Amino acid sequence: ALLSGCMSSPTAADTSGNIPASRSAPPPCAANFAQRAGNLVLANTQVPKDLVDSKSAPLQFANTINVSKPLTQLARVSHFDNGWSSFALSVQSSGAQSISVHISGASLPRNSEIWLCSPDGLRSEGPYRDPVGGDVWTPVVPGDVAWLDVLVPTAQESSFKATLAEVFGGFR
Repeated sequence: ALLSGCMSSPTAADTSGNIPASRSAPPPCAANFAQRAGNLVLANTQVPKDLVDSKSAPLQFANTINVSKPLTQLARVSHFDNGWSSFALSVQSSGAQSISVHISGASLPRNSEIWLCSPDGLRSEGPYRDPVGGDVWTPVVPGDVAWLDVLVPTAQESSFKATLAEVFGGFR
């Protein structure tokens, strides 16, 4: 009986009031996301007037919109009954054909996930769990609105840090 006394779920003896988060995060960009998300409306995406396509120059496909604000200030936090929290942010750049984001200074608690989703539910990019050097560069999602969802175990919510550095509004 080497394992006797081991518990995998909370019991009446657990008086902390904390219910441990399940091992896996809830589905991203779900649970009435649009109603519970913060909104970030950015400059319109337009094709630059001085755009020159040249085989010797890098292909330009998006406008860079500098944001440089902590996600904890931009997003709205929701707490779920299963021990998880969501930092939810809707990002919009009217006229964009696609949106992607650059997150910097990310410090994610264990098991946390970053997702970028299209509001129609057809595209979900993620999960990003281990930011290299604190940076996450997402692929694009189609449309002029993207949903950014950071899922964090509620017990570790205060240790989450990240900055929305830039948003890219794709014009091609």
